[in-house]
Amino acid sequence: RLLSYISHEKGKLFFVFFCVIAGTAANLAGSYMLRPIINGLTSENGSVAFLLKGVLVMLMIYLVGTLAQYMQQKIMIGISQNAIQKLRNELFQKMPVRYYDTNNHGDLMSRFTNDVDAVGEMLNNTVVQMISGLISIIGTFSLMLYTNVWLTLITVVMIPLMLQAVKKIGSMSRKYYRAQQ
Repeated sequence: RLLSYISHEKGKLFFVFFCVIAGTAANLAGSYMLRPIINGLTSENGSVAFLLKGVLVMLMIYLVGTLAQYMQQKIMIGISQNAIQKLRNELFQKMPVRYYDTNNHGDLMSRFTNDVDAVGEMLNNTVVQMISGLISIIGTFSLMLYTNVWLTLITVVMIPLMLQAVKKIGSMSRKYYRAQQ
């Protein structure tokens, strides 16, 4: 239902999605650029010129990523503000007078400000961050596989073991914390 408030802005949403992909890809590419730069420096033909060239390429990649993230944020703010405006207009227009008479003014103001702002914040940040996070996880995993399959497998196997260790330490520390209190 909330998507109906932004569905008419499909062109802008497509551009935002493109910017999210471009920004995330640029961050991943910039991180991956460290490997060839360091490997080039440690080889026999490593030079200051090679280092400067690599750093400039990284700088350009990060600038593209920063520009993409800026454009994505700027456009999404406009989209979410328009959606908030429509939602507030609907709240004022479609509510019966009886609703205003039977509810406290504080509750009404809370609904019209805090709750609607929370919806706007979700539209502005949360959806974009979920898409960006998913792309980052897939991209990082792909780069890990490309770099070294064995280290990737070791990492994937170790993650559940580390989570179990954190859970065990957390439960033990909770017991000692309660005793100390």
